[in-house]
Amino acid sequence: MKRNYLIILLLILAQTALAEGDVPPTRINGIYYNLDAIKRQAEVTYDWDYSGPVYEKTTYKGTLTIPATVSYKGITYDFTSISMIAFQGNCELRTVNLPNSILHIGSGAFEGCDKFQSLTIPKSVIDIEEGILSTCNAVTSIIVDKANKVYDSRNDCNAIIHTATNELIQGCKNTVIPNTVTRIGDSAFALISSLTSIDIPNSITSIGSHAFRDTGLKELALPNSVIYLGYAVFFSCRNLTSVTLSESLESIPPSTFEQCDITTITIPASVESISNWIFHANENHISIYIQSTTPPYLDNNSFNQDFWGWRFATIHVPVGYREVYHSSESWEGFTIIDDIVLPESETGISTLNSNHSTLNRNIFSLSGKRLSAPRKGINIINGKKINF
Repeated sequence: MKRNYLIILLLILAQTALAEGDVPPTRINGIYYNLDAIKRQAEVTYDWDYSGPVYEKTTYKGTLTIPATVSYKGITYDFTSISMIAFQGNCELRTVNLPNSILHIGSGAFEGCDKFQSLTIPKSVIDIEEGILSTCNAVTSIIVDKANKVYDSRNDCNAIIHTATNELIQGCKNTVIPNTVTRIGDSAFALISSLTSIDIPNSITSIGSHAFRDTGLKELALPNSVIYLGYAVFFSCRNLTSVTLSESLESIPPSTFEQCDITTITIPASVESISNWIFHANENHISIYIQSTTPPYLDNNSFNQDFWGWRFATIHVPVGYREVYHSSESWEGFTIIDDIVLPESETGISTLNSNHSTLNRNIFSLSGKRLSAPRKGINIINGKKINF
């Protein structure tokens, strides 16, 4: 009975596809296409005959040039689209030349193409989905045709930017974010492990979900312009050890640093709540410097506290506020040290010469971290701002 039902369902789906004018994926001159006989349009699709490991395909190698039109059984089709994961895992593919007939590039189109080096977006493209270069660690060049009216790669930034919204939607390890960009989009750098550092300009106000997940970032300092982080922005950044958050951030969303190995993080006074799974599966002992005199709300599973969170995190709070944190239900189980000296004002900065003795002094950075010796710039020494 179940088998008969399945056959009937497949027949219905087949009839629906035929009714819409679709033809099963077809290989033409070595490229797989979905063909729409009614619209006379062709979409490049994945190698549907391939049955091996996902990231070991060799269907496409070296440089691939897609023609503007293809012919099949006497019908000419305009090439207009690359489907989702069309080239996924083609480990020998280095670049794809796209014609000016293309309109759309689907999500993960080039995902896992290990040797993919460059991508040029023609002027005709009007729609690009997220994560088209995920896991493309060798990409060093991204160029958008200057005649494109929807996207750009201003200032030779090696990124794709949505012009109308100033949102960076796709970057690579060589991206330099222009200071005219206001948002980093969902999955913009996701799974690019070759990205080890990046400067985020103070024009950025928002960073989308998964934007930097599984990258090779080692340190992170968010500018104070950032007011919003999406879900799991830095998920599984295993090399990320030191983090300073924006002083405009009001909340830390779920899984922001899950599966990272952070050792030090500074949480500014602006943060009022910390969501679930923030530091879940972090294998290092974490020193957390919280600059707020009011304990931020902490979800029950932020550290996976019931199992290990209290033992693997030391909380540093402003001087005199240890008991305030201990009396908070969210923080009562942690080791809490009140050693952060908060700046009293931005004026009255003294100067300390490099040969000035600093013995028997309490020395802190402006973020409240204890220092063994003053660093170049402004330090807090015995509760006063000193320029060293």
